[in-house]
Amino acid sequence: MRVWFSGKLFLLLGLTILLAMNIFAHDAGMSSLNIEFADQKLKISSDYSMREIEKIVSLEDQKALENLVLHSIVLKVDGKIINPTESKYGFNDGHTFDFQQTFQISKAGQIEIKSLLISKLNPGHNQFLYIRRADEKLISKEVLTAENDSVTIDFEKLEPDTSFGKFLPLGVEHILFGYDHLLFLFALLLTVKSFSEIAKIVTSFTVAHSITLSLATLNIIQVSPSLVEPLIALSIIFVGLENIFKREQNGRWLLTYAFGLVHGFGFASALQEIGVGTGFGVALPLLSFNLGVEIGQIAVVLLVLPILWKLHKGTFYQSRFVPIGSAVVTLAGIYWFIERILF
Repeated sequence: MRVWFSGKLFLLLGLTILLAMNIFAHDAGMSSLNIEFADQKLKISSDYSMREIEKIVSLEDQKALENLVLHSIVLKVDGKIINPTESKYGFNDGHTFDFQQTFQISKAGQIEIKSLLISKLNPGHNQFLYIRRADEKLISKEVLTAENDSVTIDFEKLEPDTSFGKFLPLGVEHILFGYDHLLFLFALLLTVKSFSEIAKIVTSFTVAHSITLSLATLNIIQVSPSLVEPLIALSIIFVGLENIFKREQNGRWLLTYAFGLVHGFGFASALQEIGVGTGFGVALPLLSFNLGVEIGQIAVVLLVLPILWKLHKGTFYQSRFVPIGSAVVTLAGIYWFIERILF
């Protein structure tokens, strides 16, 4: 019985060793292939284990590495091979070999992406491929192997959704969660005394930001966010201080118009981040996004103004509530200004 058990134990141990040797002898390996489409450019980036790459070429041979990258991907547009307009590579923390290629694609029916490098890697190598479009939506997720090394996708799937319903809620969301824009609006509402006054302020702000939003989205005028964001913070500081130190705010719609031009550039950044104005139709997204901003803005006014006017009837409103509220607005503006300048 003891001999039988010992024989079984040695057999199990032997099988375990053989299995381990087999696993290490066939280190399958994994890599990723990330494809992003924006501004009519298809960017393909990938990373591979340096251990696998150095089995193919010397990591010290720059020419061989450049040649490897150039012949790692084949991109076909409607059956025609497209060469990359840009190609670069690098080493990440001494562990992975990374590269990126950029292809210019204006219009197509079918796009085929073939991974050539995968056939040169260890047997059983798996490459995880992800395809995203300009609005960051994942439209394809595949696992490529040496036997299944390509994927074909319709060009239309790469084009972001430009429907009216897509950008309307995006505009509403941008104003409702754009706390700097909301605080600017709140500071204006603090001293409003009549419906005609608030109508002028809202209208002037709408007209102003619509102008710069359109100009920036259409790439007619470009202003760096590093300049726009601090200016938005300064607009909040200015209105807050004016509420504190100036008893009467006559003609404030003119001030609102001026600052509205600045805020419009801030709104435009939300559209530009997903490629509107660069790679696809702009009129409908611009219209629906701007309408969404106005809906959100009017909703805030309708919610806040009745509360403020109710409080306005109290004797403490002008003497305490407005100065304290304006001081909070000013401090928030100062915080954002410092943050946006230094960080």
